[in-house]
Amino acid sequence: ARFAGLSARLEAPVIDEAAAEEQLALLLCQLARVSEPAARPGAAPAMASYLQSHRADAVCLSDLAAVAATSRYGALRAFQASFGITPMRYLAALRAETARRALAAGARCADAAQEAGFADQAHLTRVFKERFGITPSAYRKAVS
Repeated sequence: ARFAGLSARLEAPVIDEAAAEEQLALLLCQLARVSEPAARPGAAPAMASYLQSHRADAVCLSDLAAVAATSRYGALRAFQASFGITPMRYLAALRAETARRALAAGARCADAAQEAGFADQAHLTRVFKERFGITPSAYRKAVS
């Protein structure tokens, strides 16, 4: 399942490098069964705070590992254990919410995608529809 997830990420029309890196780390973590000390207490909330303040930036697992003072694998496991989702899914949710607010304020879809940190409008559409069950343009029309 992890390999299939990585394969799907790499075969997508637009490759989300952070999500692909995350899937690869999950796969390697499962294969290697790396034993390392647990991340420090408070690491997961610190990573969540970092993601909130850098939601429009390119973020990778190495950034989160530095915030958590652990390895990429440790950061990924600590975040997933605390929040029940991976850091990149959390970041996608933050970005979708940012775009939703921008669209509700009247922003064009392309501008909302850029403001929220999505690679392009198609990436916004994919995540927005998955998260809210409606396309960004349909949402914008509904709230205007």
